[in-house]
Amino acid sequence: MCWPERQPPRHRCSQRHRLAGFSISLCVLLSSTVIEAQPLPSPHAMKEDAELTDIVFLDADTGWAVGDRGVIWKTQDGGRRWEVRNASVTCRLESICFVNDTHGWIVGGWPHAYTHKNTGVVLKTVNGGQTWNRVNQPTLPALKHVQFFDKQRGWAVGNASAMYPSGIFQTNDGGRTWTPLPSGRGAVWLTADFRSPYVGAVAGHQGNLGLILNKEIQPSRTPNLGSRNLHAMRLEQGIGWLVGESGLLMRSSDGGLTWQRPPGALPAGINTRCDFYTVAAIGSHVWVAGAPGSVVLYSSDKGATWTLQQTGQSLPIRSLHFSDERIGYAVGALGTILSTRDGGQTWQTQRSGGTRVALLGIFSDPTQIPYEVFAQTSANDGYLSAVETITRRVTDTTVNAETPTSERNHHALVAAGGSVASSTSQFPVMQRELHLGREEIVRGWDTMTDGRGLESLLEHLVLKIRQWQPDVVLSERSQAGGDALGGIVHQITRSACERAGDPTSFPDHLTSLNLSAWAPKRLYLCPAKEGAETVSITTTQLATRLGQSLTEYASSARGVIHTEYSLPEPMLGLQLVHSTLPQTKRGLLFSGILLQPGGEARRQIGPPKGNLQQLTRASHKRRNMEQLIANHAKTDALNAAWLGEIDDLTEGMTTHGAGDILHQLAVRYHNSGRSEMAAEVFQRLIQQYPKHDLAEAAMLWLVRYYSSGEVAWRRQRAEKVETHLLQPRQSAQVQQATGAELLRTREERPRATIAANYGLQRWRSSGDPQLDALNSNHRSSLALNIGTHVQKTRPGLYSDPRLRMPLVAAARRDGNTRSAEQYLRKLAAPHTNTPWTLCARNEIWISHAQGLAPKTTHACPLVPRPHLDGLLNEPTWQGATPLQLTSSLHDDTAWEARAFVARDEKYLYLAATCRRAPGVAYPETNLPRPRDPALDKEDRVTFLIDIDRDYGSFYELTIDHRGWVAESCFQDASWNPTWYVAADRNAESWTVEAAIPLDELVPDGKVSQTAWVFGAQRVVPGVGFQSWTKPAAIQPVPQGLGVLILK
Repeated sequence: MCWPERQPPRHRCSQRHRLAGFSISLCVLLSSTVIEAQPLPSPHAMKEDAELTDIVFLDADTGWAVGDRGVIWKTQDGGRRWEVRNASVTCRLESICFVNDTHGWIVGGWPHAYTHKNTGVVLKTVNGGQTWNRVNQPTLPALKHVQFFDKQRGWAVGNASAMYPSGIFQTNDGGRTWTPLPSGRGAVWLTADFRSPYVGAVAGHQGNLGLILNKEIQPSRTPNLGSRNLHAMRLEQGIGWLVGESGLLMRSSDGGLTWQRPPGALPAGINTRCDFYTVAAIGSHVWVAGAPGSVVLYSSDKGATWTLQQTGQSLPIRSLHFSDERIGYAVGALGTILSTRDGGQTWQTQRSGGTRVALLGIFSDPTQIPYEVFAQTSANDGYLSAVETITRRVTDTTVNAETPTSERNHHALVAAGGSVASSTSQFPVMQRELHLGREEIVRGWDTMTDGRGLESLLEHLVLKIRQWQPDVVLSERSQAGGDALGGIVHQITRSACERAGDPTSFPDHLTSLNLSAWAPKRLYLCPAKEGAETVSITTTQLATRLGQSLTEYASSARGVIHTEYSLPEPMLGLQLVHSTLPQTKRGLLFSGILLQPGGEARRQIGPPKGNLQQLTRASHKRRNMEQLIANHAKTDALNAAWLGEIDDLTEGMTTHGAGDILHQLAVRYHNSGRSEMAAEVFQRLIQQYPKHDLAEAAMLWLVRYYSSGEVAWRRQRAEKVETHLLQPRQSAQVQQATGAELLRTREERPRATIAANYGLQRWRSSGDPQLDALNSNHRSSLALNIGTHVQKTRPGLYSDPRLRMPLVAAARRDGNTRSAEQYLRKLAAPHTNTPWTLCARNEIWISHAQGLAPKTTHACPLVPRPHLDGLLNEPTWQGATPLQLTSSLHDDTAWEARAFVARDEKYLYLAATCRRAPGVAYPETNLPRPRDPALDKEDRVTFLIDIDRDYGSFYELTIDHRGWVAESCFQDASWNPTWYVAADRNAESWTVEAAIPLDELVPDGKVSQTAWVFGAQRVVPGVGFQSWTKPAAIQPVPQGLGVLILK
């Protein structure tokens, strides 16, 4: 995306004219053309150190290399000179293939901000690379490998998507069209090799392996290879080679059907310390390389014996190409290209954008990276940087994410101006929301490393420091009340910085891997302890060489990692905790460290960008507006008047900054219960800034919002009321109207006192009759109109079930069942069993009631009205079929849980019985339940209710072990329904019982649907997670929910 430096003047719109334009604005949207939000174009200096991913030579002189930032390098003299060729894309390019001197193809792609979809690109040349033209296939996912056999027949593999769950594509027309292979499971393929147009093998993310036979994907017969990513494969003269993380090296003698360890033992210290990214084979000769790139593993006898070849540099190697047994090339980090003329015995550097990095970030996971620091030091000041994230977040079961976190990690750092980000699978941890303690985290690592969890992590970080050779290391600091993982990372990183410079510490790095001892000059932690800042970075300040603030520049990086937009702190403090240099000028990260631009660890830096006076004013205005919006949100002063001042609020800002401000305003409206105002602001965002990073997320939000039956009914009720909590063992029968008897159970206090305690308040109209009069059918029409716009402008997003399933619900409500059925049947294609295809099949099953249900279902019985006392000893529950809540890790034998659901004509009843988890505190409390308490540190159960089966919005009802509750509707916590809860406990377990009037959930309390989408799950902080259905995570996974049969 390329943003103009400053917005053009706009005609201001009064509030009266704004309201009149509400109904026609969607029609204006429909005139748009296809929009693509590729990464921002990079200056030439950044392309110099862009990581290279693949290399190919057509003859002794002509070679090509591709990589990050859309770079295409070409040589015509055997690599003595390399020149950048023009490309029509700015994204990462992964693989290149030629079938002759004229016809070639390149594939790649990029992840989208916030939605985390990804888009693939296919480039083709028919004139030897003089021009590269993009093939028009906007719905293809990101691709990792391409291989052609002639001008027409070829294969490409890459990420899976809901539309293309196999992630494997074939073409018979030179790449103009691509046909996906059917598959029973989704996978992210990182590599492939094909022996013919009909037979090949694939490998990829988290140990996935497959065989391609007659246009079908067959499972490999090799036992599970664990969670390691498999990066490269080569099938050569009946022998296959497969390499991956943590030193994985496998050989196949049957074309990839089965894989075994090679016959010869690897050199000492290799298999546990290296991540292998690439393999090349010529006859009986095999070369393997990866990280660190200081050595190449070599066999001259098909793996019977192995030796190490030294490359003379340490940067990771991503791809190898050998033209024959003697002439070979390697490419990798910082734009490095190496060559050999003696089969790898010696290597020479042909080009690179640097030989090491100046700044190395070490973080637990990408969510902890302060991207504004990298925007300042790398993008603006030119210091080369890399990041190592050391953990892999593990959900209890695999959630079908189109773009894995490890992949987004690298793309995000590149977007912030860095060069390379890497992840490891050696140190998995469970979901952050579980708040695991240090002992639980280390115990998990010890089980995978024979009791050497912390020692293995220390050696891993020492190796990475010696590989990257940074002057400065930046890591995270453990914060009070935060994840214990931060404290582990801080302590181990500090120890690693001290030991990396000691040649007697882990000496195998020096003797086997040919690395050198390296002592970083400084270690900083972020954020700093209060008052201990050594370096302070103002994120809202203008970065003169970037032409925008650090916050604006880094926002794309944050979007690639996070699912919701959030502002960084206006001031980031870095704390110096280790230094080998004397005290120097306070406030500069690299003070006293001399690195020349264009040298070994720093890019050439350009002049200031744009009109500095205008850009400074725009930066100041953005900062002031952010503060104003935040302050008004705190005082509940964000009213409708702001909508009429939008143009004034954003005038003079950069388009990126203006779009960010609109999104902040919309989110604040939504979080304060003013979702209709949020919808109008989101609509303004996609009209005025259609190429903005946040535009796609805004479209998805709007479709879900206007399709939502839950939101429609909530607006129709137009009021907020209270929740009543029953004291333990104080029984009362639910009343039909006010629940007065329940209220009297709390110390017989009068109703007015209870209401005041719960903060009872009435809903206030927006004051806009046109908005308030929107009925359910009108809302469905709005959703469908936006869907038509998305279909024309963002076909990739339109193919996403996260958008299409809400549109199915809107079409069904609008009476257009035919179009809904057509999409469902397309998504429910045979040979595929992804969560989304099961959702589609289930919708068809509900409509036609034929055969067995594709998803987990539960019949919701009609029962006599129970007394709410938390004991669950009445016939209503004693004879009920429970929903078994289980952990996919099978670690919950000691803390089993069951949930129950039933109903009568007026109420939905929910209940759960949970065994206390060992080692978890369950403090007694007699305090009255506060309004919207924080429950994230409590053992709790959550019920998810999607009344219209749009798989995009739902009611969320949470009850903890004390009977305290939290509610939300479409992720809006300002929803406060009337419902009644009782809790009880004993020494072994706790139980809860609840009743919520049906008229809080559905219009007039009448159940019109035959089935709801439904879920139940439990979170035990510090212990684990359980759910009724899979896939599931603490952050709900709508496509993994089950079905509640009502009729």
